[in-house]
Amino acid sequence: MARKYRLLCAVVLAIAFAGLAVGCASSGGSAKENGETAIPTSESSSGGGDLYEAITPLPAADAADGLAKMNDLVKTYKQAIESDDTAAAQQAAQDLAGTWKAFEEEAAKLDGQRAVAVRENLVLLLEQSSDAKNRDQLVDISYSLYQTIRDLKEKAEGSLLNEDTATEAEDSEIYP
Repeated sequence: MARKYRLLCAVVLAIAFAGLAVGCASSGGSAKENGETAIPTSESSSGGGDLYEAITPLPAADAADGLAKMNDLVKTYKQAIESDDTAAAQQAAQDLAGTWKAFEEEAAKLDGQRAVAVRENLVLLLEQSSDAKNRDQLVDISYSLYQTIRDLKEKAEGSLLNEDTATEAEDSEIYP
């Protein structure tokens, strides 16, 4: 368990540093200075960004609806990876990216950092889903994506607890 936790932490840190590197490499003023929400392209040498850009947005009524669909799709993706069904995993990754693209800007307004994390994880899934050797890594990425989607969904529904309330809730009997 500790090994998986360390691996997950390493993946999350690697993604965070990659996001910083992409942000630092951009030219001109920052997105905040320009009054825009930053949505990185996260393009890599193997073309994951190109794969992402080629995806057609799928219908989603709003962020809450899209996140609910993505929640189901990430579970489908994980099942496909665990059963070594690369075709189903690739299709689920494409469906995840298409659903995300439909409301990405709205999600970025809810939480820019989490929106960046979702996009980076989707690019990784699109790049690596055809390689069965990366099974454990893909499961970890899909789990990270699942957690980020869950957090965004809570925020979209207006139920993300602030730090003061979370501390009180952790002390109550509701949370074991």
